Amino acid sequence: MRVTDRMLYDRATNDGNAARSRLERAAGVASTGAKLIHPGDDPAGAAQVTLFKAGAARAQAVAEAAGRASDELAVADAALGDVTNLLARAREVAIQFSSSGYDAAARATAATEVQSLMDGMVAALNTKVGNRYLFAGTADTTAPFLATGAFAANGAVRKVEVAPGVWQDASLRADQAVAGVGGGVDVLATLATLRNALAANDQAGTAATLGAIATFRPAAR
Repeated sequence: MRVTDRMLYDRATNDGNAARSRLERAAGVASTGAKLIHPGDDPAGAAQVTLFKAGAARAQAVAEAAGRASDELAVADAALGDVTNLLARAREVAIQFSSSGYDAAARATAATEVQSLMDGMVAALNTKVGNRYLFAGTADTTAPFLATGAFAANGAVRKVEVAPGVWQDASLRADQAVAGVGGGVDVLATLATLRNALAANDQAGTAATLGAIATFRPAAR
């Protein structure tokens, strides 16, 4: 299943904006009352205005955080789409070169292509928004995947407040979805195996990678 949380964030952003507008209107009505020209004229009323303003500020902060999370999820979704496309090409290569009729030179050329596909996947999975790596868990400044394909960040999930008191996951556990933690497929390791089999002109080894490639779902939640 592709990343679907963006709709929740968009709705939370709209709700937060609406709540903020209501609070600002209420604060405006209260603050223009004649008895609130000076806070000392009506301490209780002044305190109410302060509460309205604090609530508006919090609603603004929540809406902004939800909006940023929505934008990040959209970028993450696009990156996972790139991974899917690269994987589809890797599968085509594996199917083609698991057949007889190809010599060592042809498979060596295919191995070079698979390495390029791996490099593209690593680049997609190391996507950043601002200073934050989207697939690094809570290790925002750590590139989650090394050039070798090894996972180098953590498996934590970032959360964001999408409405007052309501928290939602705002990141994907890349160690599970991509790196094979918890029984999934380590897609980059699988492609490394495919690359090595092609480089060794190993037809059977090339064919052996097809099962893992076929079952991999990079956007699984």
